[in-house]
Amino acid sequence: MVVDYSDVRCADCRVETSDINEWYMVEDDVWKQARSPDFLCIGCLESRIGRKLISDDFKLVPLNFQTCRCRSERLIDRMGNFEAEKELRFLLNEGMRW
Repeated sequence: MVVDYSDVRCADCRVETSDINEWYMVEDDVWKQARSPDFLCIGCLESRIGRKLISDDFKLVPLNFQTCRCRSERLIDRMGNFEAEKELRFLLNEGMRW
């Protein structure tokens, strides 16, 4: 599947996710619950799954560790201590394969 990153609007509310700094990846089971093949802002993803996201919902992928990127207050809130808790696990488990 080829993803068109020139259109990163939320599939539901149509906000530009890049404009509101909501670039993230969640675990596959969370995304499957949302039933969306496209981008979703945090609010619309939470509406689709019927609950507030927690730090364990976010994947151990480099995108979620990019501290140089701005993040929305909402994304920061949901990720919580994601970086502190998971970055070491990522580096030990996945990062060693690089």
